[in-house]
Amino acid sequence: MSDTQKYPAVRFHRGAKRAKGKYFGPFPSSGAVRESLAILQKVFQIRQCEESFFKNRSRPCLQHQIKRCTAPCVGLISPEAYQGDIRRASMFLEGKSTAIMDELAVLMEEASMALKFEDAAHFRDQISSLQKVQEQQYVSGTSGDADVIGCAIKPGGVCLHMLFVRCGRIIGSKVHHPKVSVEDTESDLLSAFIAQWYLGLAGNSGFSHYQFPAG
Repeated sequence: MSDTQKYPAVRFHRGAKRAKGKYFGPFPSSGAVRESLAILQKVFQIRQCEESFFKNRSRPCLQHQIKRCTAPCVGLISPEAYQGDIRRASMFLEGKSTAIMDELAVLMEEASMALKFEDAAHFRDQISSLQKVQEQQYVSGTSGDADVIGCAIKPGGVCLHMLFVRCGRIIGSKVHHPKVSVEDTESDLLSAFIAQWYLGLAGNSGFSHYQFPAG
């Protein structure tokens, strides 16, 4: 097994799934992907560098110094420990944050009992980071999937804002600033947007005069 197989990276991908690996998505926007990658770096310190960069390192890079990577390129983490972080990162992308924290709590207790206090502190910090992420993304009263759409028409501007909730947490958002006429109401705009976004009917439904560019 090569070093890149022992220490796989997590990266943004768009297009055909030709390369080997595990794919997650689709995500509602590129911003949602980047936000998830930032969380993976902060909580699990999974590398995101290119293979050529990874193979030619002789010392840890800045990402390790700011605690965004465990520096597998120079062997500062074992393949087994890194694979554990990869597995938990995959669980996070599948919406299993609670199960991850339960697992980390067991690992923290085991490390503490074995007097491996540095490892115990590492697992404690991961639990704390995940709790903060859950607090920021948790949607009260919702455990499934939903899209939340808000609309506001004010003099000088119109805004449609979408929130994407998956497994009870917000994974991203998208903003649109369509062109409308002075007679249009928020109800008109929402009807047109929903038809265009979900059913692809805008061109045949009498709402073709709306334009919804990505924010």
